Amino acid sequence: MNTLRAFARLVIGFIFIFSGFVKIIDPAGTGLIFSEYLRIIGIIDMPAFAKAAGALLSVAEFLTGIFILLGLRMVLASKVALIFISFFTTLTLFLAIFNPIQDCGCFGEAIKLTNWQTFLKNIVLLALALVVYFQRRHFLPIAPVWLERIFAILFILFTLTLSIYSFINLPMIDFTNLRTGRDLREVTGRENLNRGPAFETILVYKKGNVVKEFTIDSLPDSTWVFVDSKTTLLPGRDVSGGTHLSITDKYGRYVTDSLLLSQNSLFVTTIPRIGQKIKNSLSKSIELRKKLAERGVNHIYLTGSSPYEADSFLVPFLDSTAKIYYSDIKNVITLNRSTAGTVYINNGVISAKWSAAHTPYDNLDNILSEDPDYLAATTRLKGRMTAEFTLLALIAMIMIIRYLCKFLYTHKPQEYDDNPELLP
Repeated sequence: MNTLRAFARLVIGFIFIFSGFVKIIDPAGTGLIFSEYLRIIGIIDMPAFAKAAGALLSVAEFLTGIFILLGLRMVLASKVALIFISFFTTLTLFLAIFNPIQDCGCFGEAIKLTNWQTFLKNIVLLALALVVYFQRRHFLPIAPVWLERIFAILFILFTLTLSIYSFINLPMIDFTNLRTGRDLREVTGRENLNRGPAFETILVYKKGNVVKEFTIDSLPDSTWVFVDSKTTLLPGRDVSGGTHLSITDKYGRYVTDSLLLSQNSLFVTTIPRIGQKIKNSLSKSIELRKKLAERGVNHIYLTGSSPYEADSFLVPFLDSTAKIYYSDIKNVITLNRSTAGTVYINNGVISAKWSAAHTPYDNLDNILSEDPDYLAATTRLKGRMTAEFTLLALIAMIMIIRYLCKFLYTHKPQEYDDNPELLP
């Protein structure tokens, strides 16, 4: 039983840490996943709540994994782990049977599983979680209660710091199909231009309790409130194997190929949702556009909102030369996780990305003179090394703390046997 107990603790701990980590470093992507779940129950217009709820869930999952792997506060941690896995086992059974969404998002964008694969994975984890839970009082405390509390506070602070950093910056590792270094010719599923566009953008509006879909050519009046947008494949078109990245102008004309694949250098400012507060995010992008114009480099805005929203809230802050294009909100967020973030595309290849906080308007000459392939490679390598170092440093810290405490702290059974309330 000792071996099974240790094995279950290690597996649950590592799985929770990895699953929580890949979602913490990508809060925008986690928010998209959470939005899909909200959509199942009919909630379609709460992106801020979805992002915050997804972040909190990821933090809780990550901390649970740390506590279990370290052996910290095991009575509480084992209960939380069992609740997590029991809930998601039930949820993924529902997803496997009814298939309302294609990906549960258990490992964010890092690992894609079918709903049935996810359910079977959760069955195994549930069995291990039950072992940890029923053996919870056989895990000896790793340190005195006061020291365990200090460890808990330190790991909570570490996790919150990582989460806040991830909200400000782009994900350390971009697992999406539109990551830095990808050639858009390989991932957009280019169709024969003589046949016209393969996709149609559908805009979702709401008035009162009525939710209705409109095409870009038949938008409703101003009494309707924009909620969401989505891109659908037109009948008879096949772009299998590609990301459904469809970009149109305000008249609904398909411009993906001519815009993204025919430019030597193109900078894209991504704005998933346009609203009244968008002005606060635009100052750096406006400065960037001015400096790019001085160098003869193209710049566009890409949004997931409707032309009506752009005319109402975006155009008033820009001059007449600004170019605004439209796509599905998910496409925009996939291209860059940050509102008013920047994407550098060179000859159809995504060469670099920056968050809004790091708009590169003061370093353009160095960027434009750099070899695009080298820039993409170094950007990805830097992010991957940062993520791997962070995760490995955490695992090493857990192992060091656990084994130092094992040799330096002698557990006194009566300390807990006489005072059950002290049990972690």
